[in-house]
This record gives sequence, structure tokens and C-alpha cells, in this order.
Amino acid sequence: MSQELSFDLIFESANEALFVVDARNACVVDANKRAGNYTGRSPAELRGVRFADLFDAPLPLRLEEHDTRHSEVLLTSSGPGPLPCEMTVRPAIRSDRPVHFVMLRDASRHKRAMKDLKLRNEAMASVTSGVTICDARHSELPLIYVNPGFERITGYSASESLGHNCRFLQGNDRDQEGLTVLRSALKDGKPCKVRLRNYRKDGSMFWNELHISPVHGEDGELTHYVGIQIDVTERVLDRRRLEASEELKTRFIRMVSHEFRTPMTGLRASAAFLKDYGPALTSEKRERHFLNIEKALNRMNRLLDDVLFSSRSDAGEIPFEPVTLDLKAFCEEVVEEVHAIHADDRVVFTAAFPNGTRFLADPALLNHILHNLLSNAIKYSNPEKPVWFRAGEADGRLLMVVEDEGIGIPLADQDRLFAPFQRAGNVGTVKGTGLGLYIVQRSAERHGGAVRFDSEPGRGSRFVVDLPAKAAEGGNP
Repeated sequence: MSQELSFDLIFESANEALFVVDARNACVVDANKRAGNYTGRSPAELRGVRFADLFDAPLPLRLEEHDTRHSEVLLTSSGPGPLPCEMTVRPAIRSDRPVHFVMLRDASRHKRAMKDLKLRNEAMASVTSGVTICDARHSELPLIYVNPGFERITGYSASESLGHNCRFLQGNDRDQEGLTVLRSALKDGKPCKVRLRNYRKDGSMFWNELHISPVHGEDGELTHYVGIQIDVTERVLDRRRLEASEELKTRFIRMVSHEFRTPMTGLRASAAFLKDYGPALTSEKRERHFLNIEKALNRMNRLLDDVLFSSRSDAGEIPFEPVTLDLKAFCEEVVEEVHAIHADDRVVFTAAFPNGTRFLADPALLNHILHNLLSNAIKYSNPEKPVWFRAGEADGRLLMVVEDEGIGIPLADQDRLFAPFQRAGNVGTVKGTGLGLYIVQRSAERHGGAVRFDSEPGRGSRFVVDLPAKAAEGGNP
């Protein structure tokens, strides 16, 4: 087969548009069928046409300047618009005259693919969740892409993350059930969804709901994993708050039913006894039953006050209404009330400021603080031992200290001592709601103060109420 015939066969069967252009006048000498398809003209119609006239825009370079370089051009086509093409030019000699062999390759599909890729990249960049891609062909599964959402969630920039396995987000917290599931899925090349404790660059923990999907090549080989990271910290915390709320509700119902039952039983018994035998009882016995009824009603009233306080505290509705108080007289009155309620006069009160010293404080909240601390000290201490109550002012702070030599508080219970419905594990059969110290803390905080304590099981407890010492106008401090 002659060389000329071989050229003609290749020229006509090529998948690209081929042109032979005269180097002297830049006109088309020859064109193949694909060139006709691209332009909407037959090869015969193309011959003699100035090559530059076939394009929608001026060529970036003259043909002789292209040498073997590639250019992107817009060919006037038979379609609704110009056809983007990649143009390659090679100089040659044909029939003893200089020509240019020009090849045009349809770049529209590539353009669409690049446009789609750009759109996908922009979409991933705009997603608020984290998006990552790691190389599954490498044993370390290094990250090769992270989107801005990942950077925002973790605090790590792309440059700090790429090339690393995403395990750096776990820090030293490797003993997680979700990690076992994740490792198994990666080993088997399967998708999975897990929830992990991850750590931001600043060290703060967040809950990461991680979705992993494998990506396979055309030959079926696993090449990459795509990961979606969703910060579900608020969702986890909301669920825990809901669970805690349900637990508090259960404790509340259990506590109320138990604490109300005892005084109600005594009240019902005394009322029934008075109803059936009242006229026949001596005045002393009738008085005793009336006193039992009064005590039961007082106890239920205090319980209702505690529950109402707790409810208002949770809603942020505790009123704060400070008035001028003679603090020493106020404390002495509270001590007398506590003695009467418990039929116990072990509280030893001392004040480190003169009679008539006045402070601004909310009497209802202060009453809550002192009643609960003094009642606890009496209930949980040896009846043969005194309860010490001291009040004083130092460095602009009003300090009230209640100290006992009682059963103390186990170390395991001390972290949650001020939580509602929380009781120490060593209280035994001593009655209580678990609201007292919660009320004490909230009442102190409403004054802008705080409560601290130290306690040792078997040796007793010491509570210190620390409030701003706001002296009333004209007062002594």
C-alpha cells in the first residue's frame, strides 16, 4: 500500500476534525468528514475557505506561530452555538508545498465535565458539614481533601489536615465503641455511621456523627473513602438534658409520694382519733393530737415551699427583694424556729458584729439558706454534739458558717451535692427531699454569693455561705 493511500485512510477515519491548510495563503486545502460534521459543510465546501473564517473568534495565534502547541478555540459549528475545540497544529510538506496539519478535538464534553466538577466543588465548599476524602490505596488512609465545613468544625486548616489520617481528631481518646465499628467497616470496605468524641484544635470536645462511604474505580478496586462529619454536640446535650429532666421528674414523683405519705398518715390518724373519741379525751391528749396535726401540716407546707422554689429556680423566676435586716436578730429568730421545729436546742449561735448591725438581704432567701443548713446539721449529727453557727463580716463579705460533728458526706457524693433531689448515700432512714442544698446554693447565688463546704465521713461537715456584705444606709459596717 502506497504512503499516499495510507495517509488518506488515516485522514478519513480519524475521530477528530482534520484540516490541511496551505501555509502560504492560510486557506483550507483539504478536510476530512469529521471536519465537515463539526462545521456543517462538506469537505469540498471547505476547500479554499480561509481557515481563520471558520471560527467564531479570532485565533489566538497565527498557524505558523502555533508550532506543536495546543490552543482552545471556538469553531463556528452546525449546532446552536460555537463548538469549543482543542486545536493542535503541526507544520509539514505535502506535494512539495508547505502546509499545516490542523487537528480539532471536541472539547465541549470536557468543558461540561469541568463545569460540573466546579459546581460539585462549590457545593462541597458551601456545605456546613465537614466533607473529607481519603486515599484508600494507602495503608494510612491519608486525607486528600477537606472542605471549609471541616475546617470550621475542627479548627484545623486544610494544610494542617491533608496527608494525615483523621485519627488525629480523637487525640488520646481511643477507647470508644464507635472506633471499633469504624475500623471493622474500613477493613471490610463497607459504609458505616458512627458517633465519636472528637477534639478541636483548641482542645474542646465535640460529638461527631461520621458517615463513611467507599468509592470504587471502574475496575471495581476500592480507591477512596468519602466522609461526612456532622457536629451533633447540641443534639447529644439536648438528649442528655431531656434524660436528666425525665430522671428528675421520676425522682420528684417518688420523693413527693414518700414525703407526703408520712405526715398525711399521722394527720389522718390524729383527725380520725379526734373525730371518734374527741369528747372523751382529756384536754392534754386533745392538745397533743392537735399539735401532731399542726406539725404534719407544717411539714407538708415546707415540702411544698421547697418544690415551688425548685420549680421557680429552674424557670429563672426566683424573686430577689432585699430589705434592711438586723442580721443578728434575724439569725437568732431563725435559730429559735429551727429549735422549735426539731424539738432540739443544740444550735450554738455567735455573731462577730454588734447588735443592731444592718445589712441588705432578701429575708425569704436568707431564711431558706439558714433553715436548710441548720436543719441538715441537726438531722445528720450526733444528738449529744452541738451544732455551731457563726456569722461575721470580713473584707466586704458576709460569712455565715454552719458546722457539725455528724455523719459527714461521702467523697463520691460531693460533686453532685447541690443537684436537685440529690441525697448522700449514707443518710440511711433520715427523711429528706434532696432539695435543701440545691435551694441553699440558688438562694446564695441570687444574692450574688456562693456556698462552699468541706466534709469528712464520720467526722462532720462545715458549710460556708459567702455573700456580698451590703450594709444598709446608716448601718454600722
